Amino acid sequence: MPAKQPSSDHHATQPETPKVRRRRTRGEEVPSTGQSGKDLLSQTEPDDDSEWDSSRERPIQKHELLTRGERDERAAAGSSGGQQELSADKPMVSKMKNLRVRTFWAVIMISGFLLIVAMGHFYCSLLVLGIAAGMFQEICMLKRNKEKDLQLPLFYSLRWYLFFVTVFYGYKRFMTDRFDRLAMVYPSIHFIVKYHGVISYTLLVIGLVAFVLSLRKYTLRYQFGQLAWTIVTLIIVVVQGIAMTANIYNGLIWFFLPTSLVIVNDIFAYLFGFFFGHHPLIKLSPKKTWEGFIGGSVATMIFAIIWCSFLQKYEYFTCRQEEIVFKPFVYPHCTPDEIYTVYRTYTIPPFGMQLQLTDMQIHALVLGVFASLVAPFGGFLASGFKRAFKIKDFGDSIPGHGGLTDRFDCQVVMGMFTYVYLSNFVVADSAAAFTNLLEKVMQLSDTEQLQLFELLGDGLKSRGVVQG
Repeated sequence: MPAKQPSSDHHATQPETPKVRRRRTRGEEVPSTGQSGKDLLSQTEPDDDSEWDSSRERPIQKHELLTRGERDERAAAGSSGGQQELSADKPMVSKMKNLRVRTFWAVIMISGFLLIVAMGHFYCSLLVLGIAAGMFQEICMLKRNKEKDLQLPLFYSLRWYLFFVTVFYGYKRFMTDRFDRLAMVYPSIHFIVKYHGVISYTLLVIGLVAFVLSLRKYTLRYQFGQLAWTIVTLIIVVVQGIAMTANIYNGLIWFFLPTSLVIVNDIFAYLFGFFFGHHPLIKLSPKKTWEGFIGGSVATMIFAIIWCSFLQKYEYFTCRQEEIVFKPFVYPHCTPDEIYTVYRTYTIPPFGMQLQLTDMQIHALVLGVFASLVAPFGGFLASGFKRAFKIKDFGDSIPGHGGLTDRFDCQVVMGMFTYVYLSNFVVADSAAAFTNLLEKVMQLSDTEQLQLFELLGDGLKSRGVVQG
């Protein structure tokens, strides 16, 4: 049979094979389209601030780091072509909404903070410990791999074990005198207080052995990385947080005043930047402006002198708490130190103006300078840290503010500076140093006190202070 000739009917159609569009995988050669190499690279390669997501086979862009509300506002602003007035109003609407949320939660935090301060020194120290634990949790979560942790029994618990050891060792080292007196009141803990150093070292060795036993061949790099991450976090966050507890027991003014200065600086820097900010301060934090930084600094220094003049009038803030008291709302009584009561006259050279200030107000001015000029860089460091990990906030525990680390990063820096300043320039030169020495002498046995008495007598006679 002759072969069947194809139909000459031009109107006859044949079913087309459906074209399957295949997504080009990363690294596949790009077909020539007449576009420039720069344009092609901009379409196929992620920029410097994006991260490749293998599950979605495309890069994570900057806008994906924004909150859902911010993305919706940007999308609405881009799609409203004819509503130019609405688009112009959008940023201010977003700012005011954020300001309301931040203000509401700021009032709640400040109210809770004032209540805890009124409860007493012990509860302030518990607050510091709780914040340090929350910050430790947030930072550790940044590098934690849940899938690998599930393959490593008790490895997650080991982090908190090291946290406990750090707190156990640090609190006794920073407040030795208070724990010595506590051991006299509660003899059951005398052994722990007396051999605290040996116990701390033993606990650390146990943790080291537990870490070595937990090592697995397929997760070695992850485990050692987690150990280093945990140790650095303990040093930066927990140790400095414990130092703030020492400030509390040296007088609540050394805790309440520095924390207030950081809060005031943050509020005024935000307000000045909100209403007048136009010039970015640092690239790591585009929202920080020179106007906010300078305005907040001036307001903080003025507030430091005024606020200190109020706090130094009350024994509750100026008296040292020599014992660890667990009962709330128990206030110490004492004779205020001279730094709170004696006024000195200072002359301001350019204007010839004279001011009468106490030594404590001068100390408050130094703290104000640090809180406004240096402590904010703790926040800038945290901002750079978040950019490195491509996250917006460390957490979401405080609406409008982020996590605990976002809110208290500057407080950690401020607390450590206050401890160093207080130890070297205030306590060492005050009557408290002699009082502490005398209390240590009274804790000696009768035989040891007699030996000390004879040594002191011989020394005074040799110098001719007393006649033999």
